[in-house]
Amino acid sequence: DPVRKAPGTALPGGVAHEPVQSMGTTFSPWAFDHLVYVLGNSRHHARSLEALLRYPGVVWLHDTRLPGVYNGLAEYTRDPEQYMHDRLNELYPGRLPHLTRAQLRLQGDLSQKGLGMTGRIVGQASRLILNSHLAARLLALDQPPGFDLRPIEILRHAYPPVPEHIGPPPWPGEGPLIVALGVVDPVKAPTLLLAAFARLCATRPARLAFVGPCGEDLQDLIASNVDRLGLADRVIVTDVVDVATYWAWTAGADLGVQLRTTTYGESSGGVHELVAAGVPCITSVAACTEMPEGVVGMVAPDVTAPQLADAMFSLLGDHERRAAMVTAGVADAEDHSFGWLARRLVDVLAGAGAS
Repeated sequence: DPVRKAPGTALPGGVAHEPVQSMGTTFSPWAFDHLVYVLGNSRHHARSLEALLRYPGVVWLHDTRLPGVYNGLAEYTRDPEQYMHDRLNELYPGRLPHLTRAQLRLQGDLSQKGLGMTGRIVGQASRLILNSHLAARLLALDQPPGFDLRPIEILRHAYPPVPEHIGPPPWPGEGPLIVALGVVDPVKAPTLLLAAFARLCATRPARLAFVGPCGEDLQDLIASNVDRLGLADRVIVTDVVDVATYWAWTAGADLGVQLRTTTYGESSGGVHELVAAGVPCITSVAACTEMPEGVVGMVAPDVTAPQLADAMFSLLGDHERRAAMVTAGVADAEDHSFGWLARRLVDVLAGAGAS
């Protein structure tokens, strides 16, 4: 597959990029000081996993449940279900009788059953990097009994640079603007957020925007809930937007809400973008409990609609707390920029470890 840069990104002068398939053909893996593989739970990382299985290196995991990566490799085989069965049976012998062929491709079901498929990846890693101590504990749980997991470096998620020039909010109107950023997915509980938002609007008119890609089925589900709750003029789903528009939505918000009903060890780019932009954020992303106190407002992963509505109402009305969160968040963002993360990565690769 061709390599595609994210919209709006630019490589420094003299820096080139090549598809990972070039490893071993165009480029020798032994010509580099270090090979660093960055993996998340997505089929788009399949070729990186394929390279890792041939050429070991440093592995940086964004998630600790990775059946989605193996699903990507399965798509290149004649019988994807059989491929997944064979890989799972290698990693978890004796645990598969209850899985149908169809379930073998359902990465969410596999992850929820504790089948993270990280064993071979850990075995190929010369060094492991994770974003949180929570992720490290989840990774250990996916290894065989008695397995001695090698030392793990924790490099927390960095904050992105906020553009100097950001346009006005794309949706001016009555009441505070609440945003949920990133790919809209059931694991982010959009219907729960809608129910909580409806309760909020009963006492304080507001606006809610889901800013990011959203599949047709989920768009239809959100639309039906919006109609049922009488929120037609107060909720919008943007679907895909360009980088400039994304930042206009982010920085123009009065409040961000980033939810997760479960965790696979991931951090949240959306949370960090909101904090960097000086926008208070309420979240149930488990890894965010490791952020400094006062940077975000935490709610439980099993938060109810009334509880979430109360949390939003309380934060929107507490100007002193909002100001304190912004101050703490901007300070944390300045201390943990992409530049800081790059320096820490160099330290890790040099063997100095990470704090």
